[in-house]
Amino acid sequence: ASVSVWTRELVVLVGIALLINFTSSGRGSLLILYITNRFHECTEGCISLIFTLLSLSFGVSSLLYLPVAIRVMGTERTMMVGLVFSSACLVCYCTATSLDLIFVTFILEVPALAIQSCLTALFTEAVPKDRVGFATGILTATRTFTQVVAPVFFAVILTEWLRYDESHAFPGLPWLCALFFDVLALLLCLCYVPTAAPLPITRSPDAAPHAPTSAAAADEVCREAGGGGRGL
Repeated sequence: ASVSVWTRELVVLVGIALLINFTSSGRGSLLILYITNRFHECTEGCISLIFTLLSLSFGVSSLLYLPVAIRVMGTERTMMVGLVFSSACLVCYCTATSLDLIFVTFILEVPALAIQSCLTALFTEAVPKDRVGFATGILTATRTFTQVVAPVFFAVILTEWLRYDESHAFPGLPWLCALFFDVLALLLCLCYVPTAAPLPITRSPDAAPHAPTSAAAADEVCREAGGGGRGL
């Protein structure tokens, strides 16, 4: 029974989850360290502001952006849009020359922070209802694995690059590795994840019917009313 659960969609989702969580775990564990090393003027007050802005971005993403985006675009497209914004954030972190740009980048994090919720929803939809626990367990396993491996990987790359780039002309270049994983996850989504239609906008039962949009439709309404069509 467990073999039948491993459909192509679920296998692709596991690969996407590994890529997304690898980038997310590395960025989450090293972003503050990178910012404080890159901008020495970022002290305790600056770090507190960063955490506040990130928390605010997460709240806006979860409470405001995510419900509207899923309603309008659907879960799959919402995750793809999040990956696009996540890639844009990585480019900004990579090229930032001032703290102001870092703070502005946190606005772009709002769609990106919706990725994990979309990923959880896609995992639960990819299996029968009696196997949802199995699917969410696989997703949790990918997160646990990347939380162990990704920080070490990015820490080594960041340290070695700063040692190599003595001029610090481009200290954020290692974030291009994270950008590669995000772009690869986006390509997998575009190629293999089916996109469902957005939720339809329901009309009230007592709402007025749509007006006829053509002459033929108008004649049909007249005939139903006993008028025999429109006279010329």
